[in-house]
Amino acid sequence: MYLITPSCTLRDWTPGDAGSLARHANNPRLAATMRDAFPSPYTLEDAHRFISMATGLTPNLFLAIDVKGEAVGGIGIHPLDDVKCRSAEIGYWLSESLWGKGIITDAVRSLVPVAFERYDIVRLQAGSF
Repeated sequence: MYLITPSCTLRDWTPGDAGSLARHANNPRLAATMRDAFPSPYTLEDAHRFISMATGLTPNLFLAIDVKGEAVGGIGIHPLDDVKCRSAEIGYWLSESLWGKGIITDAVRSLVPVAFERYDIVRLQAGSF
């Protein structure tokens, strides 16, 4: 997938993103805003493990947030199950150096329509931490 927004590109993760991913994700302030499964410290090994999972067979959609040719964050759609089977969760993170520039706003605006096209959902939700 490849979506161009006013401030970034949303694209599939590639193995070549591992160094950038580890560099931008290795931030305790960022990790404090994420679910407990987000590693801190975030190592190159963690980056390789994530990219392998994100590019494998999964019902989830994982995209890199690319600014000027570098993966500086991630955004994804995660379909839910059981009584929430017609819902999905959107989640994202962005390198602290780029906070406050409207990048996440652009990314979410671009990905929401994709979520409703790709999945049989009636609700898209997000957790806040």
